[in-house]
Amino acid sequence: MDVPGVAARTGAKGRLQVVDGDAKVLIEDFDLGKLPMPQSANSGIEQLLDIMISLKLADLPLELTGIEINNGELTASGLVKTAD
Repeated sequence: MDVPGVAARTGAKGRLQVVDGDAKVLIEDFDLGKLPMPQSANSGIEQLLDIMISLKLADLPLELTGIEINNGELTASGLVKTAD
């Protein structure tokens, strides 16, 4: 992943899942160059990614039922919400 301002190899390994109709990110491993990162950093990265994904999906009238990433593409599936 490219991170502006950080001249280090940065990477995250995790998975996406749907919890109560919301996309959630579960980080299994996060690396920032050769720096040893504490396990607690994973939850901070998860929260940041959850916010980014929820902002991207906020305008969709969709209750998520599934989400996956393949070949660099995010695919979301769900049920269309009706207007009240």
